[in-house]
Amino acid sequence: MNFSRCTLPLQRILLGLQAIQFFYLSFSYLNGTYVNQFDMLERLFKGELAQICTTTGCWQSLTPFVGSLYGSVAILCVLALFFRAGRELRLVIINIASVQIVMATVRLAIVPADFYPDGMQWQLSLTQFVIGALLLLAAALPYPQSKEKAVLR
Repeated sequence: MNFSRCTLPLQRILLGLQAIQFFYLSFSYLNGTYVNQFDMLERLFKGELAQICTTTGCWQSLTPFVGSLYGSVAILCVLALFFRAGRELRLVIINIASVQIVMATVRLAIVPADFYPDGMQWQLSLTQFVIGALLLLAAALPYPQSKEKAVLR
């Protein structure tokens, strides 16, 4: 069985899921900014820290930019759905994987662990590492050879 025929559909499914995730995050941050309510962030960070950031307007000043960034990455994912199989598509997928891996690494290496409830920092980072690894694996999968290339060999 030739698994290379599954490469492009798998890559598109992963990109589509990433687009959904990033659009959701973008919407959540931008909507939260509008109403100054950050339910998602308040679940991710320790209670006192989350409350201080909400009441002082700290999150409201930062989340429009984070939401815009997530929206831009989501648009990149959607545009990549229309790419043909090839190097350009692989590079976009590697870029999206790097977004996940870099964010997870920064969370573990730079952000103080006492900002998060017990285990949340590792849980979030592990999830992002897994998503990034799946994307890298999908980028490395072979595409089916075209008949022209097969004849030349």
